Amino acid sequence: MTQEELAARVGKSRPHVANCLRLLNLDNVIQKGLEEEIITPGHGRALLAIASSEDRILAYNYVASRQLSVRDVEKIAGYWKKNGCLPSYCLVSEKNKRRSNTNKNDKKKLLDIKKKLQKKIGLKTLLRGTLSQGTITIKYNSSSELYNFLSRLELQLPIEENVSHETISEKDLPK
Repeated sequence: MTQEELAARVGKSRPHVANCLRLLNLDNVIQKGLEEEIITPGHGRALLAIASSEDRILAYNYVASRQLSVRDVEKIAGYWKKNGCLPSYCLVSEKNKRRSNTNKNDKKKLLDIKKKLQKKIGLKTLLRGTLSQGTITIKYNSSSELYNFLSRLELQLPIEENVSHETISEKDLPK
């Protein structure tokens, strides 16, 4: 069956069918990543530009562990085409593997901290960094949310006109 016949039968364009068939040339581990939606078909097509199976798998592991964009994969593949090897940052050493596993554990802990913090203060938060160093951003959507938050911290508030200074009792705070 030709690609055109297959495309007509499944109701897709011939280029779509051709691109899907190209993905069958990927290594099994990368195909599994596609099935599990760890990467998208766009990532897979970009990885096909890396002719070396070993380098392609290394690049896939790097991309999947960092959830990189298709554009990032295209840059890695372009580097490979130009230099015949992957950029050094894609080559994962044993030290980096251990660090990556530690980072996954830290990310889970930071996510847990973020959820608890949001629940406690009642405002959206963003945590960046690691357990040992980083930043916390607290988002508020109105001046009253800001003043309520500051009053919970028992900070001296500047007096502004036209701002609601509702106070929150202990019973109103999230548990």
